[in-house]
Parts: sequence; C-alpha cells; structure tokens
Amino acid sequence: ENSSLSESPEASSEAKKLKFIKRSSLPENFAENIMDYEFKIDEGDFTMEDVDTLIYLYSQGIEYYEGVDEAKHSNFYKRTLRLINKPSVFALMKNPKKESLKEENLVDKNKIQTPEKREKSKTVTSHDSFETPKRKQLEMDVL
Repeated sequence: ENSSLSESPEASSEAKKLKFIKRSSLPENFAENIMDYEFKIDEGDFTMEDVDTLIYLYSQGIEYYEGVDEAKHSNFYKRTLRLINKPSVFALMKNPKKESLKEENLVDKNKIQTPEKREKSKTVTSHDSFETPKRKQLEMDVL
C-alpha cells in the first residue's frame, strides 16, 4: 500500500518541520544585527537603508520561526509594526529621498529657528530613546 496514507498528519508535519530546519537557518549574528540596527534607529541617527535592513532582518525571523512552528514569529511581526509606526521612521519613510532624518532636522531647524530656539530643542529628548532594561528585554526576545 501507499506509505503516505498510513503516515499520521502529525508525523508528516514533524517531518516537514525537520526538513525546513535543515535547509533554513538564521544568518550569523542575527540577534546582534537586529539589536545594533534597533539601537541606531532609537538613537535617531539612521538612514532609509538602515530601516530597510532591519525590516529585512525581521522578515527573516518571521519566516524562520513560522517554519519551525514557534510563536516567536509574532514577536518579529510586532517589532516590524512598532518600527514603521515610530514617528522618526514614519517621517523618513514618507520622504525616502532624504539621506537621513538627522540631516533633514538640521537643515529645517537652521532655516526657521533662531539660535535661542535651537538651544531649547537640543534639550528635548526623543520618544525613541534606548534604555538598558529595554536592551536586555530585546536580547531576550531575539534570542
């Protein structure tokens, strides 16, 4: 008789999972690269290429963890949504021709603000600031 008919759905699913794991793996330094790009973006000194790279890394995490049937894929999906919803990232994505958000801010501030206003704006902190506990949580989520 046909052996595939006697194979249980669970065994078939498990075999597919093992085959996927053998041919697919996350790139070297996957977690470190994600943390580096997240930190760079949180610091506000990033380009559209940095955003694209981070989204690509997230997509690799989604694909890999969906393939091994782990719930971690939803973590990368949520990170992607959080990234594109950050005001600083959204502003750069609206106008991707700009080299970086930092460059845009320097030009605009110099054109419209007086030196007094520029000094005040330097003291304002970003909503995307990166804290040590947050970095520890990111390490746990990625690894």
